[in-house]
Amino acid sequence: MEQTSSVGTPTRAREEKRAEASLDRSVNNSSRHIGKRKRSKKRTNHLRRVFRAMGTTKSEHLCGVGLTEGCPSIVCSRSEPLSSRSGVYFCKSRACPGCVHYENSKLVNRIVPALKAALVDGRWVLFGTLTLRHNRNTEPEELLKGLTKCWNAVNLKLRKSYTGFEYFWSRDMTWMERNGHHFHLHFLLVLDGKDLGEEHQLERLQDLVFSSWAKRAASAGFGKCSRDA
Repeated sequence: MEQTSSVGTPTRAREEKRAEASLDRSVNNSSRHIGKRKRSKKRTNHLRRVFRAMGTTKSEHLCGVGLTEGCPSIVCSRSEPLSSRSGVYFCKSRACPGCVHYENSKLVNRIVPALKAALVDGRWVLFGTLTLRHNRNTEPEELLKGLTKCWNAVNLKLRKSYTGFEYFWSRDMTWMERNGHHFHLHFLLVLDGKDLGEEHQLERLQDLVFSSWAKRAASAGFGKCSRDA
């Protein structure tokens, strides 16, 4: 019995060491990302506290608070950059600095398979970014409404020009002390391959998108758009 014990101990130690090494090599536990994750987590926690204090709905005020019936927990995958969480209430708002990362990851997991299927089917997927001219005094609400109005104009024009047209769009906001709010509209277009096989067809699409956007932006009071901005 004593001999078995002395031989078994190093074996268990080696198994534990291999398990620790496996964790260190995994995507979620890589040592080179630990420092970055800690800084990001600290920043997110601070932003979430601010968001809770300034929130206008009950769900926003409760975001990040532990549930009374369970213990907060997070389960991470050792082979993929995936995780699940429980025991904590989340508002799931894209305006929330804590929830936006999680909601975006779920969105990507839905969009990517659809785009892959479109490519296999012979369709084209194109990415673009649009914005509006503004200054520091422009209200963010005005910019958001302007982005929607301009995109509606582009969407209407595309639907009249291309059959089977599909799209996905999202608004992205940045803020700096010097320049204030700045919004972008990012979009993905899915079009039939026969409509984009030639260079002149791509140029026509670019001209159509920009001209529709610029015309609506000017009529909405945002001035002349620059295609090279």
